[in-house]
Amino acid sequence: MLLMALIIVVLILIGMPVSFSMLTGALAYFISEGTSMNILVQQMVVQMSGSFSLLAVPFFMLAGAIMNSGGIARRIFRFCDAMIGFVPGGLAHANVLASVIFAGMSGSAIADTGGLGAIELKAMKDAGYDDEFSCAVTGMSSCIGPIIPPSIGLVLYGMMAEIPVIRLFAAGIVPGLLMAAVMMVIIFVTAKKRNYPVSRKYSLREKWEVFKDAFLSLMSPVILLAGTLTGVFSATEASVICCVYSIIVGLHYKELRLKDLPQLFIQTMRSTAMIMTLVCCSLVFGAVLTYEYFPQTVATYFTSNITSPTSMMFVMMLCTLVAGMFMDPTALSLILTPVFLPVCHALGIDLVAMGIINAIAGVMGLTTPPVGNILYVLQEYTGVTILRIGKEMIPYYIGFILLMVFMVLFPAISTFLPTLVFG
Repeated sequence: MLLMALIIVVLILIGMPVSFSMLTGALAYFISEGTSMNILVQQMVVQMSGSFSLLAVPFFMLAGAIMNSGGIARRIFRFCDAMIGFVPGGLAHANVLASVIFAGMSGSAIADTGGLGAIELKAMKDAGYDDEFSCAVTGMSSCIGPIIPPSIGLVLYGMMAEIPVIRLFAAGIVPGLLMAAVMMVIIFVTAKKRNYPVSRKYSLREKWEVFKDAFLSLMSPVILLAGTLTGVFSATEASVICCVYSIIVGLHYKELRLKDLPQLFIQTMRSTAMIMTLVCCSLVFGAVLTYEYFPQTVATYFTSNITSPTSMMFVMMLCTLVAGMFMDPTALSLILTPVFLPVCHALGIDLVAMGIINAIAGVMGLTTPPVGNILYVLQEYTGVTILRIGKEMIPYYIGFILLMVFMVLFPAISTFLPTLVFG
């Protein structure tokens, strides 16, 4: 076990991808223990093929790519600017609101930053906003994507924790909206202090024209949420519907051509391959933890020293925040979930509430050095250094952490909606 951990840490430090680092360490363990590789392969095949929810991952990723290419993201941002751009920090508020709407379609923070973010950064720069502020708002608003349904991270968590994905989707709505509200309060205060510009006020007629132009784009999250929450279709079926709808809308706008689809399919297959490789390798890693009774050992240790579910939730939240600084949230969820599950069961912690809290803590890692992928995307777009962007993000870090504290103290923030809808 110690040898495996040492190998994984060393390989990650020298730059090997997390997935292959976990696989190499796990293989070293099985070889040293003389365990048959057949058991390993069988376990991976059975768990991967038996998870219908995993099919949602590539389809949601494809939907995000189509939206960025088909003019949907641009229309959403223009609509948000027309609705809220006249308040102090107008374009920044539009940035957050657009991320909330886009989150209801893609479920990926990187897709938000890479597609919608490019549009937002250019608009804010042209309007006279500081690059650091624009990057901070764009990066932190992208964190809303994996919380508001649909969410790729919640699909994977549901698979690992054996929770209906649809309950997790419902649980993410209120926390995601609260994240947006926290950001808007900070933006308003900052904009008043720095005297940032506001967008022109649209007339009712102009707002109506913008709304008509964006109507088909805005209907996508409405269809997905209404369909999943009413049980008309499952989360996996929703991902397929989202893809088909995005293609139809993109073709209608005449900004997506049929000949563009093969390249989008290839792009999605590459991204999906990386995630599925990570899932497979995490299952191998999880098998080692299971053979060594590591989750049970951790559960026994924590339950012997911490008897309060609330205190334990704070410990798990802190672990996720720290580990998220060094690891992608997908890998983090796949590694920590099997470790945390026995603790949650032993102390009676609601798995849905804990899943949403850890999802927020994990996705914040995308905006923190040294591994924060969103920071590198923003740096590539604007040339602003990671440290300058990170410094500007500090108020939003504090706001999100305070929100998670309230969610730990009041789990009903995330659990009341799924309980209300599904019982």
